Amino acid sequence: MATCIAYATARPLPGGTAIRERLYEHVADVLRKMLVTDATDRPDDLQTLYGLMVLYNYTDIQSGTTRPEDKSGAGTQPALTFWSLKSLVEGYAFRIHCHQAVRDVSEALKVGKSPPDSAMRKYICLLWLFIMSHQCVLPGYHNFPYTFR
Repeated sequence: MATCIAYATARPLPGGTAIRERLYEHVADVLRKMLVTDATDRPDDLQTLYGLMVLYNYTDIQSGTTRPEDKSGAGTQPALTFWSLKSLVEGYAFRIHCHQAVRDVSEALKVGKSPPDSAMRKYICLLWLFIMSHQCVLPGYHNFPYTFR
């Protein structure tokens, strides 16, 4: 997660391009592992999701017809694209069962109990993904469907 945060937040900093170039392979490694690792209820699943969400949030939105460019000026590394990260984050959230947190939280509240901490964290992630899904469907991007409902 720390590597993803450092990569995302280095963009506007003086010397941020060099930092991002050094971190790119580490971030790309994390993303590659997401595609092949089976997500179960491991303790670090939420930390991984947080890191992915930071990358997703700090990536510029490109239209479906625009070639992505890294605005940091990094010449040697390809840019992380918003739409690819969006897909990966939403898929990973589904794989770690964030969607079931709605049921877990609501059942706990119905019986007057506090929801489990992990369920609340997944619920908050799900709400954030819902908001981001609708935020990117703005004027100019209206041809893209909502992916989280």
